[in-house]
Amino acid sequence: MRDMTLVLQIRKRNVAIDSFFINGAVPSALILSTLGITEGQRIAAYTEEFFRPNECRPLAKITFTDSTFSTPSSATTLAENFNTDLSTGVKSISANADFSIYPNPVTNNTFTINIPGAQVGNWSYQLFSTTGAEITSGKLSLGSGQNSTQVSISDKLTSGIYYIALNHNGEFMAVKTLNIMK
Repeated sequence: MRDMTLVLQIRKRNVAIDSFFINGAVPSALILSTLGITEGQRIAAYTEEFFRPNECRPLAKITFTDSTFSTPSSATTLAENFNTDLSTGVKSISANADFSIYPNPVTNNTFTINIPGAQVGNWSYQLFSTTGAEITSGKLSLGSGQNSTQVSISDKLTSGIYYIALNHNGEFMAVKTLNIMK
């Protein structure tokens, strides 16, 4: 039986309207311009946060450019909130290297994985959602002396945060965050 972890998703629309008063009244346009203030200026922020039950700090936060929540502008994960020591069981890819993904965020369904000092063997990847569900997996074509390979993913994946795990000869090696923006 698969362990199910519930995650609460909260969408926030915050709109701040600047107001400036002197002695209970809005000052003249001359005073406002001297102070560099625009009366009634609206500043909007659109965010989506993901929480575990009984926790007050989010696992992940995505900031969007508009109220439709369709165009992410940034995404962050808070690793300290995963309640897991991600370093246990993670083997070194090489003595002096880690892997990188670019471009990240992915915008055209194709990205490159670079593994400096990659050892010869069978490399594969798994792509997971933030809920831990496996979305897709595949083999990486790294020949002798190669450090980089391109990966193509389904254009049906929605914008969001995913996790990509690398495996070498069937053993888990490392995991990174992959942001997809459509």
